[in-house]
Amino acid sequence: CPFARVTGMASVLCAPLRSLLHGKGAPRVIASAAAPLPMLRKSSTQIRRGLASGVDDHQLNGQWLDVTVAHGVVPAHDPGGPHGTLMHAVEHAVAQSPVSGAMEAFQAQDHLPLLDGMFIPPVAAVRVPEFVPQGVALAELERTLQPLEHARCLPGACFTSDEWYQREMSTIFAQSWILMGREDELPCAGSYITIRIPGVGPTVLVRGKDGVSRAFANVCSHRGAQLLHDEVGQLRGGIVCPYHAWTFALDGSLKGVPKGGHCTQHKKDLGLTSLPLASFRGFLFVNADPQPKQALEAALGNLPALILDQWPLEDMVTVRRATYDVPCNWKFLMENTSETYHTSYVHGASLGSMPSSPCKEVLGQEPLGDWDAVHIPYQRSVVPLPSAEAPFPEVAPSTYFVNLFPCLQVNVTKDCAWWMRLLPTSAASTRVTMGFLFPKATAAMPDFDAKLEHYLYRWDLAVREDNEISVNQQEGVGSHFYRPGPYHELEFATHKFDRWVVQRCLGGASF
Repeated sequence: CPFARVTGMASVLCAPLRSLLHGKGAPRVIASAAAPLPMLRKSSTQIRRGLASGVDDHQLNGQWLDVTVAHGVVPAHDPGGPHGTLMHAVEHAVAQSPVSGAMEAFQAQDHLPLLDGMFIPPVAAVRVPEFVPQGVALAELERTLQPLEHARCLPGACFTSDEWYQREMSTIFAQSWILMGREDELPCAGSYITIRIPGVGPTVLVRGKDGVSRAFANVCSHRGAQLLHDEVGQLRGGIVCPYHAWTFALDGSLKGVPKGGHCTQHKKDLGLTSLPLASFRGFLFVNADPQPKQALEAALGNLPALILDQWPLEDMVTVRRATYDVPCNWKFLMENTSETYHTSYVHGASLGSMPSSPCKEVLGQEPLGDWDAVHIPYQRSVVPLPSAEAPFPEVAPSTYFVNLFPCLQVNVTKDCAWWMRLLPTSAASTRVTMGFLFPKATAAMPDFDAKLEHYLYRWDLAVREDNEISVNQQEGVGSHFYRPGPYHELEFATHKFDRWVVQRCLGGASF
């Protein structure tokens, strides 16, 4: 069945339509992407108007709806007569198709009498994502998915809608590798780092007495109290719940229950919930999915070979952290990190203009995996302000700003590296955490701390300027009059990130 080649689900067709389509005709496109594309909602009543066969919507794998529609209907007694009213309904539906190329039409070789005397020569199969958030037109998302020169920025509701935000939590953050911190931040047994994985909950990373780092849900298995609150800390013994003092060993097992009782009979079943943990060159990533859909290596793809292997990341140490709570959607911050188009204006009095180019133009290869990078052609470290010197030894040949989706930027330059993690706390608020890395030998220099202050000043100045313009966007994008504009050529990496978000939220479709 030709329909089966599109959806793999020929069984969704009613018997008369199956008999019409089976083995007959060849596909042809019946709609143009240039047509106006308002939203086609889940209900397709207008498509089925006059269709007495009972053809209906079908949910496929929790991701797609297949709507079988007739393109032309003529009365049985007048096969050559004008098309019936159903044709107009179908043309309306086709014009509203949310995704170009999602339709295939199959022209039957013969007109067979169907549906109580009506003829339905061609049939179209329209695939529509199951998730359609309120206030977000699929047509607008489809425009974001277009090639850069034709694409439009994300619609405003993607930054303000609670429904869209919850979709991001379930399809992105609950399934992605999220940076917890660095190995060097866990120097000994009992060292720990905490984060709150968006849409999932508190999480803790702790080094055990055996030297092994483990990730757990940061929640007591008794009555759900959060166990540890400091972002980084050191335990003297085990993990003690602040509520009833249940105590857990550093390997997550339940160690003690005050005043005993029958709870002690179930100690072996009441340990902390373990979470998958993966490491890369000193970075530690956690995944809230007990069985991650892809390994960290798959998400990194060819990033190590193309870029990061040039830096001694595993030999670097974290010299400082910084945290900011920003009242804007996390994507504004991630988009901002992806381009240098804004630097002449947002950072005009600080960093100044910053040229950039896609990494694929420099490296000669496309990024493979959940990442992209911008190459900065500086002759020295990119960190010092234009009027300042670069005082530290160089350890690498160039500068890249690397975005690892969904929410991490790792910037590598000639003398150091730094990372920035963006964890949404609501649709309109984000916690930004930064870590600053230097080679051990550099950090051991006698005057390192004094020279570091200039770098810390620059990092803080730049991120505050970025945060301020992102808050500005949050306030503006909620306007009734906001209409997404085109991407500039220098926003190539921003466009790729936005496409990735849309594809994940709509069930992994690449369109």
